[in-house]
Amino acid sequence: MKKRKQFASEVIKSAFTLIIFISCNSESAKKVKEETIPGITRNNWGETDGKQVYIYTLTNKNGVQVKISNYGGVVTSWMAPDKNGIKRSIVLGFDSLSGYLAKPPYFGALIGRYANRIANGRFRIGDTFYTLAANNGKNHLH
Repeated sequence: MKKRKQFASEVIKSAFTLIIFISCNSESAKKVKEETIPGITRNNWGETDGKQVYIYTLTNKNGVQVKISNYGGVVTSWMAPDKNGIKRSIVLGFDSLSGYLAKPPYFGALIGRYANRIANGRFRIGDTFYTLAANNGKNHLH
């Protein structure tokens, strides 16, 4: 049981590292294609709003595989073995970008520091103020 918990913990750490990597650092994410990073691949997944969308696949030494897109850091698939060793996805997701573009139920969505409306489209972290698009009246809705 302890080994299984450690294994799950390693997979979760790796997946969240990749999510942060993709979502927050586009320059580093570009390097996945330019450099060989063991266990991580990047493939074209489509285009939206004139921007290329990629699907990143993270595979560990045990064959657990997580697929995450740079379209909002959406986790599209997470294949892991059950107690009998049969691999199945443990998250709900679509096989293609089109499912996420057409009134999605937000499968695999990441929720950040704020989930709702940000008053006046502006917030502060420390001494730095950040201004967002006012897409819900004078507020930012996400």
